[in-house]
Amino acid sequence: PEVPPNGCSICGEEKCVTDPLGVITSPGQAPVSCAVLEIAGLDGLLDPSQCQSLPELVAEPCDCDGDVVPTTLAPSTPAAPSQPCPEVPANGCSICGDGMCVTDPQGVISSPGQPPVSCAVLEVAGVGGVLDPRACG
Repeated sequence: PEVPPNGCSICGEEKCVTDPLGVITSPGQAPVSCAVLEIAGLDGLLDPSQCQSLPELVAEPCDCDGDVVPTTLAPSTPAAPSQPCPEVPANGCSICGDGMCVTDPQGVISSPGQPPVSCAVLEVAGVGGVLDPRACG
C-alpha cells in the first residue's frame, strides 16, 4: 500500500503485510493482528521509533513481502463488547479514557489530514500498546 508522509510500513520500505491474520506477540504486550498494526502504521498512529524496530519483529508472522500487494488489510470489525471493558495493560491505553471502552466499534474517527480509522481498530491498537500514548484519551 502507499505509505502517507506521516505513516510507516511495519514491514519496512517497499514491503507490505501479506498475512493480515498473522499475530504479533511480544513479552508484556497484548497480541496484535498484522492487519491492525499495519493500519496503525499507515495511519501515523505509531511512534517513529516503533516503526524502525518493527520490520524484524513482524517479518515472519505478517509474511512481509516486497513483491505481493494484498487486496485488503482491513480487519473484521469485532462485535460491541458484551462484557466489561478490556483490561488495559501498563503499556496500553483506552482511547475513550480510563475505565471506558468503545461501544460502537463501527464508528469512524476522522481528523483533518488523516485517513478515517474505525473505533475498533483504534481500541485494539490502544489496548495493545501500539498507539503513541499522546494519541489516547
